[in-house]
Amino acid sequence: MNQQRKKFLKKLKKFWIKENIPNLSEVNAKFLAFLIDISWVKNVLEIGCANGYSTIWIADILEKKWWKLKTFDVSLPSFEDAKKNILAVWLEKIVDFNFGNFLDFDLWDEIFDFVFIDARKKYYLDFLLKIKKNTKPGSIIFIDDVMKFKSKMENLYEYIEWNQDDFEFFVLPVHDEEVLDWVMILRRK
Repeated sequence: MNQQRKKFLKKLKKFWIKENIPNLSEVNAKFLAFLIDISWVKNVLEIGCANGYSTIWIADILEKKWWKLKTFDVSLPSFEDAKKNILAVWLEKIVDFNFGNFLDFDLWDEIFDFVFIDARKKYYLDFLLKIKKNTKPGSIIFIDDVMKFKSKMENLYEYIEWNQDDFEFFVLPVHDEEVLDWVMILRRK
C-alpha cells in the first residue's frame, strides 16, 4: 500500500473512532487484506462497506491484480462516504458500489471467490445462505465481530455446526495492543 493511502486510512480511522462509526479494526483489515493477497481470488464480495475503510484495504490488494470488488451497504450516508473515500484514493475502477439491502439484490450467476461480511449482525445467516449459491468449492468467507455480537448471530453458529458438509470454519482471535477481535473464516467445501 502506498504512503498516501496509508495516511488516508489513518485519517479515516481517527474519524470513525471519533464519530463512533462501526468499522473493521485495523488489525482485522490487515489480516483480511493478507488473506486476499495470498489467495487466488479474482472476484470479491463485500457486504457492509460502512464508510469504505475495509473497502480501501480490499481494493488496494485487488488493484495490483486487476481483480474486482462488488460492495453493498444499506445506509445512504455510509454508502456516499464510501464512494467519496474510494475516489479520494483512486480505486473507483476496482469497486462496483451497490446501495440497498444486500438480501434484495439478485446476483444471478456471479461467482465470488472471497466474501467479506461486516453488516447487520442478525442477518449474518441470511447473508451466508444467499451467497452460498454464488460461491464455489474453495471460496473463502471472512466474517467480522463473531464474538463481540455472538448473541445476535446464534442462528449462524447453529447452522454451521449442523452443516459441516458445506463449510469448514474457524473462529480466530485477531489482536494487537489496541483491540482483541474475533473473526470467522469459512471455506466452502
